[in-house]
Amino acid sequence: MHLPYGLGIGGAIGLISGLIGVGGGIFLSPIIISANWASVKKASGISAMFILCNSVAGLSGHLAGLNKIDHYIIYWIPAVVLGGFFGSHLGTVKFNNKIIIACLFLVLLTAGLKFLLVDFPK
Repeated sequence: MHLPYGLGIGGAIGLISGLIGVGGGIFLSPIIISANWASVKKASGISAMFILCNSVAGLSGHLAGLNKIDHYIIYWIPAVVLGGFFGSHLGTVKFNNKIIIACLFLVLLTAGLKFLLVDFPK
């Protein structure tokens, strides 16, 4: 991929994500799959790593701004680790491409409905 093309796609993902308030990983998988840059399973892995990096950066920024951590985080950390483990196992071993695409569709639909019903009316 040419650098200007990649920067344009990344910038568009960032702009749209910032405008509607959802993470950019939700747009990355469909772009990778529809452009045939990777298989469905590889696109899922790439997006998962992208989301992890963005989440760590966001949490770091949040901590830098507040200098405190919500005490409930002790419950969220195991939930994230277990969810990541089971999701990775299901996606790589158990689910075929049709099921993964159906899950991606549900995530996109949920994000779209959240934007239309919760965020947009403001």
